[in-house]
Amino acid sequence: MVPRWVKSISNIFIVLAPILSLLYVSPEFMRPFFPLPIFLAIKQAFPLIICISFIFFLTALLLSKIRPVFKVMFITVMSVLFCISEGGVFDPKSGISSWETLLSAVQLGNSRYNLVQIVPFGDPGSPCYLYKCDINDLGCEEISSYVDSCRSFDNPQLVANPITSEVNIFIDDAWSDGRRLVFTYGDQPRSYEDVLKLPGYNYYVVYLHKEASYTLYRCETDSMNCLNIPFHYDIDESPFARLEMDEQNGDIKFMILDELIYTYGESPKCYVENCFLTGK
Repeated sequence: MVPRWVKSISNIFIVLAPILSLLYVSPEFMRPFFPLPIFLAIKQAFPLIICISFIFFLTALLLSKIRPVFKVMFITVMSVLFCISEGGVFDPKSGISSWETLLSAVQLGNSRYNLVQIVPFGDPGSPCYLYKCDINDLGCEEISSYVDSCRSFDNPQLVANPITSEVNIFIDDAWSDGRRLVFTYGDQPRSYEDVLKLPGYNYYVVYLHKEASYTLYRCETDSMNCLNIPFHYDIDESPFARLEMDEQNGDIKFMILDELIYTYGESPKCYVENCFLTGK
């Protein structure tokens, strides 16, 4: 004899289980109603909730008096939906199933910023997205100038700079021997393509997204206080921009692939077209 309360709960899950599975497969419409960290936590808890609901769903179906052929149909449909939902969330950005993980968050003024990693199955890139939300982590919008791969990131952290009203993304970078900047969001969004660490200062080759040009920044060792070196090179962003030290004269060389673009030292110099020694 099956207890009545088991039958009652199971009957509820006949309706609830399909709804939960559909919500988990395509949950984006729920995002505006929950603070972003809570929304991500709910998505992470959904697999366990769906497993429990699926068990009650099967129990209710087996105890029901509907014809066996319909039982088989319902179980088949729900099993497929269960497998899809347990496989992950359909991500409109990557087009495949994915999980989202909150890596870091920080508040600046009346806004909160969240760095979220999307881990799509079959995509080793593991892209990161930066969201700007209101003070309650609602009304979030993606910052389109920043999309990067988290695969090579170690311990990413958002750091607010109230002096400049900017938010910085730092990572642990073994190649540059410690922490380094990778992106700054503010009035002038910019990506830090490479860093050259010298005694007293860190030099970054920086891509300015609004201006669509490269420049150099000289930052103090904490990389929070920076000075823009008066140079810019107008070109689309390249993954091969880098800095080198000229061992003979001590100049800093800015290169893309093997082409020398600019040198910074006692006598700064441009070597290509669209390279300028004064600010815009």
